[in-house]
Amino acid sequence: MKIKTISYRRHINLGNYENKAAEVVGELEDGDDPDAEFQRLGEFVERNLRLDQSEAIQSELIEARRQLRELKKQIKEAEKHLQQPPAGEPTSSTTEATVEEVDEDDIPFDQQNLTAAVDLSVDSF
Repeated sequence: MKIKTISYRRHINLGNYENKAAEVVGELEDGDDPDAEFQRLGEFVERNLRLDQSEAIQSELIEARRQLRELKKQIKEAEKHLQQPPAGEPTSSTTEATVEEVDEDDIPFDQQNLTAAVDLSVDSF
């Protein structure tokens, strides 16, 4: 049997229920090796299908990098905003002036109960 034509077809799933197909048909001449020609057609189809995909991937990568730069800019602005006190609130210098240090050992007591306390001096025994 003599092979006169060969073809190579490839389908690629693009996601979201989409696909892409490419097919190449070649006519063999006398003395052509069908296996070698089939491989050549396959390489041609694969190279061209991948070329389209690589361009799409590159454009997605460029867009993702742009979005990343924008997000980093928004993060810096948010951090700067968080470091500033809200309008109308005292700054740290006025806050320090109004805050008193509290001694944890200083227990307040009622002055009236102090005079009613029992006299435990040595003279009372």
